[in-house]
Amino acid sequence: MSESENINQKIDSVVHQLIKEQLTNLSNSSNTKNNSFAYLEKGTLNLLIAYLMSGEKSQTGEIGDEEIEINLIKQLDEMLKKNKEQFEEVIDLLKKLS
Repeated sequence: MSESENINQKIDSVVHQLIKEQLTNLSNSSNTKNNSFAYLEKGTLNLLIAYLMSGEKSQTGEIGDEEIEINLIKQLDEMLKKNKEQFEEVIDLLKKLS
């Protein structure tokens, strides 16, 4: 196993351990009042899940990767902006109703 594969394996191991700890803490702290949450619309959530499930690592030196990455970042930023605006509208409507 090369050194980079070894490093990637260690990183994956740490990430899996952190996820496991977070899920354990989440189930243990269900009685604690916590008002934080994240809202992702369907497209953004699907994109995030697809990326995480693909397990692909970025490779440097490939032609066009940087342009694709920049375009994806712009699209994600636009989606997040729209989600924020929609979420703020929902909050405003809820405030008016209460």
